[in-house]
Amino acid sequence: CFIPNNFFRRIYEHSIVGLDNESMLLFGGVISGNWQTGIWQLKNDQWNKIGELATSASRGSAFYSGRSIYYFRFVSIQRINLNAKEELEKVELIGDPPKSSSYPVLFATTPDYCV
Repeated sequence: CFIPNNFFRRIYEHSIVGLDNESMLLFGGVISGNWQTGIWQLKNDQWNKIGELATSASRGSAFYSGRSIYYFRFVSIQRINLNAKEELEKVELIGDPPKSSSYPVLFATTPDYCV
């Protein structure tokens, strides 16, 4: 996959998640005013495009739990499933957030947690 030299200097409003295998995933973002769908992985000092989000995305937040990454942006929620080697398996649109907001704050809780 061809990556322009200035790609990572031009992209903004993206989200990043670190994985247990010491790699990092970058989701979406904006380049020249255009929302992006790319899922990029930084592993062993090398960037590779490994997939696409279900919809373009920027100004979102990501949460890694189990073998899934939940990506919340102001108009959609996507789940990115990984296999045991933390390789991309599936991306799916799973819903809409209850409220539209940029960079929502996400918390890990136990299944029986009650507010």
